[in-house]
Amino acid sequence: MVYYSKRALTDLRNVFKALLQWSATKDKEPTLTYSEVLVYHYSLQSVCASLAFADTHKQATYETHKKHGQYVLSYKRNKRTTWYIIYNMRSNGNIFIKRIMSNHVTTK
Repeated sequence: MVYYSKRALTDLRNVFKALLQWSATKDKEPTLTYSEVLVYHYSLQSVCASLAFADTHKQATYETHKKHGQYVLSYKRNKRTTWYIIYNMRSNGNIFIKRIMSNHVTTK
């Protein structure tokens, strides 16, 4: 089973809001439609849910990630954005997602 911390739920909500407010510039991808934002958001949630069925778990290596959790799942969304789902595992096998961060805010 996968559970979310309050912070991880806030991260998901903030991603959704940011995608809705995304404004295109010549350096960025085009503005997303509401339908595209929904698909993007649901795919991120789906990746989080897939942790319940993962056979292996990757140890967090970046200090930014380690301070939030022991494990990390990388989800490369496009050529510029990778999402990191930072989580811990409980002794009963349940996954507890602590943070969801992009490569744009992750530091070594």
